[in-house]
Amino acid sequence: MDASRSLDEDAARVAAARVGVARVMGRDDRLSAEETLAYALERFGGRLAEAGGQHKAEVVNARTEAIRLRLGVLDVDPTRAHHADEVVRTCVWFYNDQGWGEEARTCLAEVVPTLRRLAGAAPEWYEGILDSALTYLAMFESGFGRHDAAVVALRELIQLRGEEPNTVADLVRELSELGRWDEALEPAELVVRYWRDADHGVLAPALVRDNLTAGLCALGRVLNGLGRRAEAESVLDDALARLRELVRAENANQPGAGLRVMETVVAQLSELGRWVEALVVAEQLTSGYREFAAGDGYGDRLHPFDAQDGMIRALEIHARILARLGRHAEAARLSDEAARTPVGSFWQIDSE
Repeated sequence: MDASRSLDEDAARVAAARVGVARVMGRDDRLSAEETLAYALERFGGRLAEAGGQHKAEVVNARTEAIRLRLGVLDVDPTRAHHADEVVRTCVWFYNDQGWGEEARTCLAEVVPTLRRLAGAAPEWYEGILDSALTYLAMFESGFGRHDAAVVALRELIQLRGEEPNTVADLVRELSELGRWDEALEPAELVVRYWRDADHGVLAPALVRDNLTAGLCALGRVLNGLGRRAEAESVLDDALARLRELVRAENANQPGAGLRVMETVVAQLSELGRWVEALVVAEQLTSGYREFAAGDGYGDRLHPFDAQDGMIRALEIHARILARLGRHAEAARLSDEAARTPVGSFWQIDSE
């Protein structure tokens, strides 16, 4: 079957489903007809997406109408909770399948209030779905530089989950991006305390070291932002010592797992003006990502897109430090390499 014929058939299904909605009168029959129309619109939108980017506006309209239909069904009958799952899945589809990040963010921002209301009335059905939607929303808001909105989403997640350390660490990062140091201090200390006290008999030692090192860097950044320079230096020295331990262990056992932590450490060394030390870590960071870029084993440790984007970040970080130390020719060479490295991540995908 050719693509145009398939599109015509799906368009006909949508039209028939619209007639079905218009004809029914009873509540249950109408809800069933709206469900049928939502499914037809989703299918039609998917076919349009497969046909090419020239149909983007139609795809967004079809999928958005399907979302609104499903939310309308939930307003009338909250027991049909599977519709909430489908709504979140469609929002994320804009990103996962199409790379349309802004559409995914807008979609989630629109559906969260309804999910919040439903979760308040029936938490056993909807809290998990709200948690999923807020997790994605916080990620998208942060990725697009909307840090205030990310803070709001993360605070609500913490209310749902309790003080889960990774969520709290994300909150510290967003507050720090906004320079809201007073608000960031208590959660930053909480993260460090959690990982210092973590049960090594239950959690993998490498996981604890990784997260504690990152937490110390985040705390050091907050302390520096508050003007408590001596404390920030002391915390960062602790993080550096742990990073060296982490790198030794990873080099022996699981190469590459400490790369994200290195990024955090080198950023804090740079912020404190410790350029020579920052250069040493930046060299390790670039070398580590080069290994992955050379195909020495993504395995389960690092997604190829993460490796590509990590390589770009490492080269840019390394170049900035070299330039700060007056080594401009080397910095220019690394900057050129970064510009030539293919982009892998969502954040650089054009949403137009």
